[in-house]
Amino acid sequence: WRGTGNATIPFAQREYMSAQQLADELSGYHKGSVAYVYVTSDGGANLDSIYDLVPRLAPHVHLVSANALAILALGVYPGALLRLCSAVIGPP
Repeated sequence: WRGTGNATIPFAQREYMSAQQLADELSGYHKGSVAYVYVTSDGGANLDSIYDLVPRLAPHVHLVSANALAILALGVYPGALLRLCSAVIGPP
């Protein structure tokens, strides 16, 4: 998400959604979906853009950090960390 300015790059209109447009898109995903929002400042996005986005999201949509997402995933798949470690460094 580059910000809410006008898209000057051909075919980049989707990267310049308003906070409401992005909230509508994210809120429209099926419950349980995982998506990412990559924010760049080259189009004018900044922390205020995120602050504007969050209250527009549906109640079931949450923005979390990558660390929080990993913790949530490990909670759903408790053996995932052991399997990952075994795959990387070998069985215990």
